[in-house]
Amino acid sequence: MIGKKLIFALFLNAILYCLPVCDAHKSVTYPGIGTFTDNDFYDIKWRPFVALPESPERIDPNYVLYNRKIQYNPQTLSFNNTDMIRMSHFDPKLETKILVHGFIDGPLINCWMYPMKDKILVTHDVNVILVDWSKSDFFPYTQATANARIAGAMTGIFIQNLINEFNVSPSSFHLIGHSLGAHVVGYAGKWLEGKLAHITGLDPAGPYFEGLTNPAARLWHTDAQFVESIHTDAHHLIPTLGFGMYETCSHIDFYPNGGVSQPGCDQERFTTIITKGLIHGITNLIACNHERSAYYYLEAYGEVESYPVAYACNSYDDYQNGQCTSCAHDGSNCAILGPKAINYKKFITDPSVSKGKRFFFSTAPHEKFFKFQYMIRVKMVDESHESDSVHGKITMKFLDWADHGETLKFNDHDQKFEKGHSYSRVILSDMKPSDLDRIHFKWTHGGLSLKHTRMYIDSIEVMPLSTESASLKSPDHWTFETDEFGISDGHEAIFKRS
Repeated sequence: MIGKKLIFALFLNAILYCLPVCDAHKSVTYPGIGTFTDNDFYDIKWRPFVALPESPERIDPNYVLYNRKIQYNPQTLSFNNTDMIRMSHFDPKLETKILVHGFIDGPLINCWMYPMKDKILVTHDVNVILVDWSKSDFFPYTQATANARIAGAMTGIFIQNLINEFNVSPSSFHLIGHSLGAHVVGYAGKWLEGKLAHITGLDPAGPYFEGLTNPAARLWHTDAQFVESIHTDAHHLIPTLGFGMYETCSHIDFYPNGGVSQPGCDQERFTTIITKGLIHGITNLIACNHERSAYYYLEAYGEVESYPVAYACNSYDDYQNGQCTSCAHDGSNCAILGPKAINYKKFITDPSVSKGKRFFFSTAPHEKFFKFQYMIRVKMVDESHESDSVHGKITMKFLDWADHGETLKFNDHDQKFEKGHSYSRVILSDMKPSDLDRIHFKWTHGGLSLKHTRMYIDSIEVMPLSTESASLKSPDHWTFETDEFGISDGHEAIFKRS
């Protein structure tokens, strides 16, 4: 806790006290890009300090081009050098994916841009361009947020030059940005008037952006024909040192594990320095939740056994308690994180409109993140039965036809189970739905009891929420029943599919 407070204090100091010295000029104009003032998007609560952006010469982003023909011999391009762009190995027959990093980051520092580039080129025959604007994304954060506007405009100009030189369509571009880079790609999309095909925001930065209602200030659903975001670190910067945002900003917004904090990060903060090196370890110490969005997206680009299906829901608690398990008759209440998310575009009749839906799903704490999600509903006997309520914890062992199994917790803490009620929970398992044969059920009493206590269960309903294929439909319902009436504390009962 002390370490986290120290990190927070240093970060806050860098934001508030390393502000640029006030200049007599209140505005700056960069020909071909625009005029910027120190009052742009000012908000007394959400953006109380506004810096003027530095010059395009100072921002100086590199655009590093890859495709399968030059995968090991990439070309570095400049945003407005049309001769260089014209002579490049950019392939106009292919779609193009552009990756952009965030604050205090770069392709040589982070652990997602190069792996994602490699995985994309394995799975898709496309152009991949890595944008490196690391010369201007450092402290103070207020300056980096201002510089992001220039980096975005320059990226928009770069894309426009590709369009002009190679006669390609804006609909062939997919931009992927992490953190502050998510707003960079948003600015690029604005520069191209929302004509780009697809933007993906990987945990869009919250500080200085969340709370702003002007679409010109931040990533917005109007920045492309299809915009999606993945939120993994939605705590506020003050006082919990969160770097993302909980607000929706896209046509669909994914919230893995609720979008606020990610399982496994508490442990990984103190082990990554050993397993992945000093630089990544320090980054992970501060921003593990923030970086998870990129790693989820990276894993989704590979071969997955279980597709990460997310369900539209009012809250993660509602999702965890089994209240959001329908994809709707047309599949519009579900979306698959990763390359399959684009399939949701068919439900967007007007790109200028967003319904602000939040889509929730659960992940494992470590790679592989995407396990099979199951909604488990324990149905107690009806109220006519003369039995008492019980307190305790439930575990279930999923077994396949070959007696291979996995023990799963239904509830982490003691809770009350009453007759006439049903209790639902979403849990994760490695077990494929097609392999699930039976369930071994056991419960343990919470606290001391002087009498012999039994739990009376009518049935267990199992609903697989993840799929082994990319097709979306409302999940099947399976009912498991037991011959035992009244299960003793600590006894294992067998439930078979009826």
